[in-house]
Amino acid sequence: MVPVTTSTIALEAGVTKGDVYSNFDSKAQLFLAVSGTRMEQQLQGYRRVRATVTRLEPLVREFVRIMIRHDPDGRWASVVAEAWAVAASDEQFRLALIEQSARGNTVITDAARDLAERGGAEFRLPMERMNTLCTALLRGMLLQRLLDPATVTTEAVEAIEGAGASAKEKLVLMSTSL
Repeated sequence: MVPVTTSTIALEAGVTKGDVYSNFDSKAQLFLAVSGTRMEQQLQGYRRVRATVTRLEPLVREFVRIMIRHDPDGRWASVVAEAWAVAASDEQFRLALIEQSARGNTVITDAARDLAERGGAEFRLPMERMNTLCTALLRGMLLQRLLDPATVTTEAVEAIEGAGASAKEKLVLMSTSL
């Protein structure tokens, strides 16, 4: 994997390294800008799906497919993991990442809660925690796919989330011992 450097970012963006440095105070600010843009693109897809889907299981399946399309080989998940490792020792960056993530999670959680309520689905955990658990599982699978793409295929990732509420209920049962 090619390390993420300012030079690589500048080359991909078609600007000079000086342009990158003059527009962002730090790599953390650059990451927040890039991840914010990526998140908005995903959220647009989630909103389109939400406008047409009327049941929880297809909603979850389509949301997973959007995540896979935005990170087909798991490389973005590895960049996110690296950023999170840096954020562990940078409180300001960590709080900004949490805030950014919360904005995205709200869209997902609200859509899932609405359809779960309409469909009569009940969970032992609050929907926010369910979303956190399922998203963590999906990100982990995307990272695992970097190591073992033959085993962790797109179909395998979709199967975990595509099982809908029954898979989530299994996660809830496992998580109640946490």
